[in-house]
Amino acid sequence: MIYVESFLISALIFVGGYCTFFDIKKGIIPNIVIFIGTVGALIGNVILFMLSGVDQLPIFLLHIVSASVIAMLMYLLRIWAGGDVKLFVLLSALTPVECLKHRIPLPAIMIFIGAFSFTFLFLVVQSVVFLIKKEKTYQVTQKIKLIPFVSCVAFTMAVQAVIRFALKAIYSEYIGVFMFLNAVLVLLFGKMKFLHNVICIIICSVICTADIILFVLNHTAAFDVRPLLIVLLVIALRFFAGRYNYREIKTKDVRAGMVLSYATVFRFTQSRVKGLPQTTSENMGSRISQEEAESIIRWADSKYGQETIVILRKIPFAVFITTGYIAYIVIGFLW
Repeated sequence: MIYVESFLISALIFVGGYCTFFDIKKGIIPNIVIFIGTVGALIGNVILFMLSGVDQLPIFLLHIVSASVIAMLMYLLRIWAGGDVKLFVLLSALTPVECLKHRIPLPAIMIFIGAFSFTFLFLVVQSVVFLIKKEKTYQVTQKIKLIPFVSCVAFTMAVQAVIRFALKAIYSEYIGVFMFLNAVLVLLFGKMKFLHNVICIIICSVICTADIILFVLNHTAAFDVRPLLIVLLVIALRFFAGRYNYREIKTKDVRAGMVLSYATVFRFTQSRVKGLPQTTSENMGSRISQEEAESIIRWADSKYGQETIVILRKIPFAVFITTGYIAYIVIGFLW
């Protein structure tokens, strides 16, 4: 059985590494690799459960389902592309069920928190490097809007309060994990526009007030302000890293899968070149097609064309997804 588990872990590392290479080099995750990995996961797990029995099958299936739900939410929020979704689910299938029985609870959620934390750390470090190099920023104005800011703080603190109340038995043991979850919620909050309103602030404020009252009534020694400090820190770091979301490229170097800036798309409005992108939301849902890329290259030589355009920097999520899974497996064995 150990040989089958070794095969699955090796396949996980190989698929993750191969997809990482392509994601960094070409900005895509090859479907053929996903297909081969899926076949390997299917064969490996069938043999594994034939040898060990099906007692642990529910744990494995729950892991696959939870990973799929998380991945689809990221896709619906236009943060991950389809390839990232397939990779996250595939690596969950390549994770041996024995690795899901460690003391670390909720594997898919933990892996997701880890992957997103690695991503954010990368963006912050990259922004510091760009700052030192005095890299040009393309964001004309950058202001923290009051309603979204207050909504974000209120929402994340309310979620923390609900978790603390619902999972009080394990909250203190895994408080570090839950604070990391808070940080991830801050990063995702920008995509959840439906929560950027006064109603959200009121509801979440009521929950937070009730949480504080419960602390007072239960004579708790002190109210834990660490989650709030982490939320404020992450908001500040996100604000800082957001200055370097864009980069300038030669127009003729544009290719399918890139995401154009609002300013770039605005330049196309006066052009008569057919097939140019007309809108962008600056997320993965606005990646340009091969036909649009060819139109932009033609636009470069037209009357209103320009030698350079501004696009959003591509985040190679494959490397962080893979790192999240490997870190979970390694920490699980060491724990």
